[in-house]
Amino acid sequence: MTKVKTAFSYVILILASFLSAFPLYYMICGATNTSIDIVRGRLLPGTHLLENFQTLIAQNLGRAMFNSFRNAIIITVVALLVCSIAGYGFEIYHDKGKDILMSILLLAMMLPFVAIMIPLFKMFSAWKLVNTWIALALPSISTPFLIMMFRQAARSFPHD
Repeated sequence: MTKVKTAFSYVILILASFLSAFPLYYMICGATNTSIDIVRGRLLPGTHLLENFQTLIAQNLGRAMFNSFRNAIIITVVALLVCSIAGYGFEIYHDKGKDILMSILLLAMMLPFVAIMIPLFKMFSAWKLVNTWIALALPSISTPFLIMMFRQAARSFPHD
């Protein structure tokens, strides 16, 4: 590689490094500036960190953190239970309909979540579940990826 190519590579890598680190820097600037400074696009750190932190604490940060941890733990445990049973069932019990259903599940993995957001919202609206914890948990409980992973893991189990 010539010196020009090496220099060009380094310039590209330096630019990529700055672009990767910029969101972190902007978050620090946002945490230390007032709302007005953030809206104006100020890119220098400010002096309002303690005031912003006090405002954050006053807005029920503890309750929000508790809700996040509770939701994450419950959804993870239920998803592991449901998907492990489904994956085991897909591997152990052999049926032609099961193979078709597994193919449909694998096809569902190719759909991005954005493609099903609006149908999910309409479905949860019809069920009057909008802004509920159940509407957050239901799409996450049984995912095709987890079922496929547990099916692959169940292949290593002895059939005895």
